[in-house]
Amino acid sequence: MPVAIDHDVRAGADWAVEVLTAAGYRADFSPSSLWEIERFLNAEAPDGRPRSRGLLGKDLDVRVAMLGGYVGEVIRRRVGGTWVRDGDHAALDLPGGARIWPAQQVMHRLATGAGGSLTAYASAAGADPGPSTPVLQCRCCGAVPAADTKFRAVQSVLIWIGYTRARARSAATVAPPSSGTSSRRCSRSAGTASSPWPRRSSCCSTGPP
Repeated sequence: MPVAIDHDVRAGADWAVEVLTAAGYRADFSPSSLWEIERFLNAEAPDGRPRSRGLLGKDLDVRVAMLGGYVGEVIRRRVGGTWVRDGDHAALDLPGGARIWPAQQVMHRLATGAGGSLTAYASAAGADPGPSTPVLQCRCCGAVPAADTKFRAVQSVLIWIGYTRARARSAATVAPPSSGTSSRRCSRSAGTASSPWPRRSSCCSTGPP
C-alpha cells in the first residue's frame, strides 16, 4: 500500500512559494497562479534547458519535486485528493480514483515546452486556471517585474539552498517557513517589518501591499 507523504510534499510546496515569491512571481496556490509557474519555467529554462546560473541550474530533481508539489497542492486544494508515495515518486490520488504525478509533469513540461502545459494539466484534473492575464509593466520605468535581477536571483538561490540542506538533515521532517502572497508595486523603501527581505533600490520591487 502506498505510504502517505503529505508532510514532505506540502513542505516542499511551501518552500517553492518562498522561492517564487522572492523571485517576483505570484504563488498563492490559486489555479490561476499556474500561469506564473509557466512564466517561471519559460524564464529559467528556455527551450527546456535550465540556465546554468539560474534558479534551476543546480539540484534540478529537488527543485522539480518542489514545483511538482506546488502544482499538486494547487489541484488538491481545489478538487481534493491524497498524496501517496508511488515507488520513488510522489503521486496525488484524486477523489474520482485517478492518480496523477505532478513532479513528472513538471519535468515533462521542461522537456517539451508548451506540449506539457501545466495549466492544461491542472484543468484536466478539475482545477481550471482560467485565461492567462498579462504581466503589467512598471508605471515608472516600463520594465516588466522579473526574477532575472541579481538581487532577486541571490535571495531565491539562498532559499533553494536552505530547503536542500533541510532535506539533507531530515528526510522525515521538514519544517516549512511561513509563506504568503505578494503583490508588485513600485517602491524605493529599504524593507518592512513584516518581511525579512530587504528591498532592492529600484523602482521595480516586490513586497507586501
